[in-house]
Amino acid sequence: LLKRNLAWALELDHAHSHAQALTFGATLVTLLEDWPAASELGTRGAAMSQRLGFPVLAHASEFFAAHAQAQQGEPAAALARMQRAAQGVWATGTLNYRPLMEMLLARVLARCGEPDAARAMLAAAFGTVALSGERWIEPELWRLQAELEPAQREADLRQALALARA
Repeated sequence: LLKRNLAWALELDHAHSHAQALTFGATLVTLLEDWPAASELGTRGAAMSQRLGFPVLAHASEFFAAHAQAQQGEPAAALARMQRAAQGVWATGTLNYRPLMEMLLARVLARCGEPDAARAMLAAAFGTVALSGERWIEPELWRLQAELEPAQREADLRQALALARA
């Protein structure tokens, strides 16, 4: 399906649609934890969007490419890249996918041995969910909180499960 969507976007010969398809593709394969594909689509999307002047897509694609790098064994090297890309997206004022990006940053911060920063980023993600209404990622936020706060683990996992079922 992803390959078909990317081919269709290319066939349209509409640059923004193609760049958007690459960015959404990088987002999708990130959620599927296909790190090589996320790296490849993110890198392609960032280069194309940068060249054509689509800043949100350029930064978002770069973020997912950097996150893939973090997941492939280079979290410390990728963290600054992820933070720069996230700031680039957020500087435009868009809230789309921000809770997802904040959650992924929290995971990488935790992997880099920065638990306080990870908890602060996760708190920011919960705040963005409340502000934006973008609730689809909320169960995963609760699941990550259970990892970061073992004392609350059972209650947080119950909350994650209840939200996922709803």
